[in-house]
Amino acid sequence: MKDAKPRTEKGYEELEKLWQEIEKIDIKNLDKETFTDDSDLINKISSIIRGKTVSYRYALLTQLLAKVVDPNVNALVLQKSAKTSGAFDARSFCKETVVKFERNYLGNILGGSSDPYVSKPLRRKMISLDIIKEIRDKEGWKALYEVLKKVEDKRDVEFARNILKQALLEVRKLQAEVWASMQIYISRPPTLTELVNAINEFLAKPSEGARLQALVYALLRVINDRIKAFKEIRAAKSTVADKFAGKVTDVECISENGKVEIGVSVTEFLDDNKLEEELNKCVGKKVSKLILIAHRINLSQNAQAKLDDFMKTNKIDVVIEDLTGFVKIFTTLLNSKMRSDLIKEIAEALKELGYLSHLRDWIDILKNAGLVRVNNKMI
Repeated sequence: MKDAKPRTEKGYEELEKLWQEIEKIDIKNLDKETFTDDSDLINKISSIIRGKTVSYRYALLTQLLAKVVDPNVNALVLQKSAKTSGAFDARSFCKETVVKFERNYLGNILGGSSDPYVSKPLRRKMISLDIIKEIRDKEGWKALYEVLKKVEDKRDVEFARNILKQALLEVRKLQAEVWASMQIYISRPPTLTELVNAINEFLAKPSEGARLQALVYALLRVINDRIKAFKEIRAAKSTVADKFAGKVTDVECISENGKVEIGVSVTEFLDDNKLEEELNKCVGKKVSKLILIAHRINLSQNAQAKLDDFMKTNKIDVVIEDLTGFVKIFTTLLNSKMRSDLIKEIAEALKELGYLSHLRDWIDILKNAGLVRVNNKMI
């Protein structure tokens, strides 16, 4: 009999890679996406992820991941002492991959267990129907067995990977539902310093522009709610191509006649090349005013002259502002009520745009600062 040795480092990297792919799916399209044509498998996977037995959620992801990482793994094996080929230590593999991944990316959406395989249902050598009489959650156990049995019988790593992706998709659906139902309660209005510190901490983590976009989007919505200058402020997820999202810039201020009156583009870093790229987007799109907001700006001495020429030639007003200055100006203008509104609006913008992992970090920052409490035990 041959034992298997799925590498935990490789397993964790695989989870990160697949999750990044899942996170790119627009939150509005989660129910339309599938990674297998087998509707029965999809239903079983969904029932496990949403089922009452927490350990089954971990087992589904762990057993599938181990199979992807090492094809020699028997996806039904739970303990290395199992007298069959492909035996491995699923408990330790889970703790170094799925548990770690949940802590870093999912909050407690799977259940927040630090050692899922110590639970009674998984303290067996294999997942088998022979022992189903000893199992309390028989339906869940049967679904787990049938999903993993089909993967094991296929002996196809790509099939196993797609089933793992389907499981992660179901996790993200659950995550989206949990976060959508979450309510934030302000413990106390933040001071200006507390708000700026929270924003700076939030933006310190790279996000390919997602956090900047959500922040600017929320800030403009709070301001427009007071001054009513535009019919609406809108945005689409930054990972969705502009032509599919129907947007010109990252955030758009829409006039009463439905046209983009002001386009706002946000970027982590603005140099001459990025500036040219953003300006070219607006040519022919009937954007007469553009605000470019960047976390870091490094423009050449010739950039302003080129920008002046561009504005004159194309009749487009362009304003460039660094994010820190932009935030400080507007947050200084906000009273305590509006600062509280901004905290909540940033969370709502992150939910709307589907940036759930960023939302979790934002909530953690606010909770650690003693500014909010939430109504969800999974957060």
